[in-house]
Amino acid sequence: MKEVNLIKKYRKLRNMTQKQVGDAVGISDVAVRQYELFKRKPKDEILRKIAKALNVKFSYLKEAHYPYTRDEIFNILVKYVLEMRICRKCLRKSYKS
Repeated sequence: MKEVNLIKKYRKLRNMTQKQVGDAVGISDVAVRQYELFKRKPKDEILRKIAKALNVKFSYLKEAHYPYTRDEIFNILVKYVLEMRICRKCLRKSYKS
């Protein structure tokens, strides 16, 4: 059931609540919580919907390995840096160092 651990990881990465994931998938937030706590195991059909709601590949949730490529990690970091409103000039200076 290692794939269930990844649901919470990706949900938090996407800044989503259990309710938001549940609403997107058509299940209750209680069901999402149970999947994350290993109390229930989602069927593949539900897992596919969860993957779609979290904008990740189904195989990422199904397989127990870290699926991000360097480019994906870079894009995630850039997104958060921009959200934090860090000055672009500060970033350029740090790249030159």
